[in-house]
Amino acid sequence: MSISPLRSLIRRQAVAKGFPDPMALLDQLSRFAEPSEVAYPVELLRAGATMHARGLFNSAILQYNTDWKWPYWINRQFDPDDKSFVPRAFSLTYINLTHRNWVAVGLPDIGFYPLVDPTGLLTPYWDGWSLDVWSCDADGRWHTAQDAMSIEQRLDFSDGLAVLTLLHCAEYTVTLRVSAHHTEEGPVCRLACSVEGKGAKALAVTVRPANPEGISFVHTVERPRRGTGLVVDDIPVSFSRKPDACFFSDYRQGDVFHQLSLAPHEAGGRSCPQGMVTAAAVFRCDTGMPGEVSCTLPLCKPEQDCGHGTQVEWDEALRGGCRFQIPDRHFQYLTDAALHSLVLLAPGEVYPGSFTYKRFWFRDATYMVSALLATGYVQRAKTVLGHFIRRQLPTGYFRSQEGEWDSNGQVLWIFAHYFAVTGERPDRTLLERLIRGGEWIRNKRLRKDAGHANAGLLPAGFSAEHLGPNDYYYWDDFWSVAGLNALARLCGEAGDTKRQRLFTEEARDLMSVIEESLRRAEERHGRAAIPSAPLRRLDAAVIGSIVASYPLRLFAPDDERLRDTLDYLREHCLVRGTFYQQMIHSGINAYLTLQLAQAALRSGHSDHFSYIRNIAAMATPVGQWPEAIHPRTGGGCMGDGQHGWASAEWLLMMRNLFVREEGDALILASGIPREWLQPGNVVACQGSPVEGGLISIELHAREHAVELRWSALWHGEARPLHVRLPGFAPHTTQQASGALQLKRA
Repeated sequence: MSISPLRSLIRRQAVAKGFPDPMALLDQLSRFAEPSEVAYPVELLRAGATMHARGLFNSAILQYNTDWKWPYWINRQFDPDDKSFVPRAFSLTYINLTHRNWVAVGLPDIGFYPLVDPTGLLTPYWDGWSLDVWSCDADGRWHTAQDAMSIEQRLDFSDGLAVLTLLHCAEYTVTLRVSAHHTEEGPVCRLACSVEGKGAKALAVTVRPANPEGISFVHTVERPRRGTGLVVDDIPVSFSRKPDACFFSDYRQGDVFHQLSLAPHEAGGRSCPQGMVTAAAVFRCDTGMPGEVSCTLPLCKPEQDCGHGTQVEWDEALRGGCRFQIPDRHFQYLTDAALHSLVLLAPGEVYPGSFTYKRFWFRDATYMVSALLATGYVQRAKTVLGHFIRRQLPTGYFRSQEGEWDSNGQVLWIFAHYFAVTGERPDRTLLERLIRGGEWIRNKRLRKDAGHANAGLLPAGFSAEHLGPNDYYYWDDFWSVAGLNALARLCGEAGDTKRQRLFTEEARDLMSVIEESLRRAEERHGRAAIPSAPLRRLDAAVIGSIVASYPLRLFAPDDERLRDTLDYLREHCLVRGTFYQQMIHSGINAYLTLQLAQAALRSGHSDHFSYIRNIAAMATPVGQWPEAIHPRTGGGCMGDGQHGWASAEWLLMMRNLFVREEGDALILASGIPREWLQPGNVVACQGSPVEGGLISIELHAREHAVELRWSALWHGEARPLHVRLPGFAPHTTQQASGALQLKRA
């Protein structure tokens, strides 16, 4: 059947049943975007459909069962007295829009991530059911985590990576510790529970048919005749000691919480056709019984490959990385958390999130690989880049989402950066693959003789999703210019001067087209700020144009267009001193705020550190940033609750405060704030790879001076070092190591 008859059939059937004409709706909607060969990436449509399918279950189940004990985000969105309240009314689906906050534990090189929410709820498997811990007081009243007087949560790095949650009740404190470990049987997730203080009568480890996204069905919970645990939908949950009692319930009986005061069940478990089994294993902790219990689960399901041959521990995975010494304890904690997140989310491929975004995008991956290189995890970056090549199509297109044209430039740029950092060279096979990627950019550009208004640029596409509907985004063009220049450099180093000239000229030609397009845009807008696309009005999508400064450095730091772009964003797009993305995200964005800070630092704006400070204040207690932060609740309102791109940008920001690259030189200490230079403080970034070698920097603050020490190990020609510590006289050197006494202004 051809497209026209199919459209006609859909139209007739819909109209005959009283529905609006779907084809007319789609046609009208398409007029708000520029024509593109891909209307919307199918990968994003699939992800959105999955999320809203879950949201449909949420809407159909949650509001009719408010006496159940749900995850805290649900309780807050249902509470009419809470600022997080979200009305349901005409909403077909019900989604977590106020507290998309979680953090993963796990093991290096294993891509399975048990999640912990802000109250300690453990979701051991992707999009699966959860385990919660309840406590019983001396009067026999049962309490969930949300009944606690206060909750503390933090990451614990003392033995790998763990999440500690402290539930402070009236007379006692329940401590939950979630971690992952290698065992003889394979990698496992462990939840350890303990009680301190008087007044706790019992603990209950409970099975919950929900997670941080909403309903997640549990069909069967069994209590085997042998052993000390439960089996939840064929997954064994082992306890450190035998439960004193077990309770089971199904959808018709209601939540098991309401049965805990009844006689315990001797039956072997429960099944539920609706998939709403709840269960509780109760452990007494009074009259001399131990006030602690732990449960252990396989890190992945039986049908999944959990990397049983992989035995990398956290200390080994982090060994050899860049070492930061920051006097601000909160900044140090966030930096340590970001390092763990970055390594955790790069088990082979690299994922921008541990749950919602546990899938691949070249865009996020490029920044995350850049952060891996900057922090010294070069071999891990190399492994990730190997997966990049496997995603190239025969046409030369590096595809993660069809219809996004930024990926080829990003891949070429990050490969060239890798080779410049390591001093390695691509073999002939790899170089040919990269050349094919450059030729794809040449062929993808709109022909100059086609009479198109945007001739010479990349076609309209979806680009970075946070910029809006399909358009001729400069973001794609800037990345393409940088990628072509990077490829030209690789060809030249390989002795292929013909292709070096070809790609250099292609980059120069594309840049000239961009420059002419920007000139016309400046005439229309009456100011130099760079819009996101040629015919787009200035709006929050201008943030995409920051890429021309950071990280690509296509324009000089003092370029008027970059300066006015920063001015526009400061004037129109800040909320609480951070970047608020008005479209799609509709929240405060951590990684885009940090990119704004990077561009401000490069241009010499003194406000760069205020952006950093404000974003640091918005981190969760476990050192994470959701993709977008709700301006009122402070919780996540879009995307993943643990965003890998945000962690990467934090690490790149911290490194660039100490050392950043500009042309053939390195700029030292240009971002260090005065508040870190109190007498007696030592501020350091040791072992950070840069293009051409490895560099370490230390600043020792004295009463009236700062001693700056540096050492560089070059694998090529030494690079000039420009010391630009704010408030101190500038200095330039090419010595590989040394020390300077800098006098305070």
